[in-house]
Amino acid sequence: IFGRKRQCVVKLLSVMFTVTSRTSRRIAFHLQYATPLFVDPTTRSFSALDDATETGSASARGPLGKLWTRMSVTAQRDRAVQAECLFAAAERKTNCTSWYSEGLLPRTFRAKQMVLGLHVWLLHRRLAGAQSGDCADENKLVQEHVFELLWTDATGRIRAEPDVPEMRVAKYLKSAQQLTFQSYMHYDHALSLPSREEAHSDLSTALWHHVYQSSSSVPDDAVHRLTDYVFAAHDHVLNVHSPEYWKEGRTPFPDNMLPDWSKIVDNEGKVLRVPPYDPADDPWFLPGGWLAAQTEAGERYYWHPKTRKAQWEHPDTISAA
Repeated sequence: IFGRKRQCVVKLLSVMFTVTSRTSRRIAFHLQYATPLFVDPTTRSFSALDDATETGSASARGPLGKLWTRMSVTAQRDRAVQAECLFAAAERKTNCTSWYSEGLLPRTFRAKQMVLGLHVWLLHRRLAGAQSGDCADENKLVQEHVFELLWTDATGRIRAEPDVPEMRVAKYLKSAQQLTFQSYMHYDHALSLPSREEAHSDLSTALWHHVYQSSSSVPDDAVHRLTDYVFAAHDHVLNVHSPEYWKEGRTPFPDNMLPDWSKIVDNEGKVLRVPPYDPADDPWFLPGGWLAAQTEAGERYYWHPKTRKAQWEHPDTISAA
């Protein structure tokens, strides 16, 4: 009996340590690396870049080189920083208010998860494609980090939802993972079609089904504009974003790259009247450029990408004080 109790205590302590370490890494990243470009090569160097420059890629060095790339402490650190930067870029793009106003998306967990998953899928396409100048072995390891961040973020947002008991968090996370991977399969199939017209049509159907949840109130024009944005972002991430910027973790999504939601027409050809964005009606609104994030335990904190400041208190609370 004593042995079983000891095993339970050890397991509980290990889980608590894992959650705490992930939370500390996430907040530390926001404090150290959350600049507008996320990583400035003029002020911060990456040892993995130096290693690759001196000794070549892991693929060229053979099995021992691949093992060193996987096990090296500096390489693991640089991959973690790159993954954090890439995921933060997807997060920032997902937090744009236009998705949930002109883009006609509801402010729900599933809608945000699908938009965030869509941008992670764009990163996945680059990481899995091994573009010229990229290291395929390192990209696979970075991809694992990015998906770990995606599920950690989803777990924290599930716990932050009201009336969600702890015993059902794993079930909701599994459902979110299934929906996300199903959407990836549909997106990949669409881009595998031979002609651009077929790919555009199939991707539009997939986006309407997954992002807009097959809502009959969403006009075709809005779906087609989202499809055009995905094609443009996909081309930028795969072909325009240079391997040097990619390795440094610079944001692969330009700030001005968003779907054009202006003058959307309904299925009868009439311009759709969308109410202007009002921060008072947005429960997710934060003043002064602040962004919200959750730890894996569901605790919400706030961070500023320009000042590199992170805090537990709501920015409105501090302003009022």
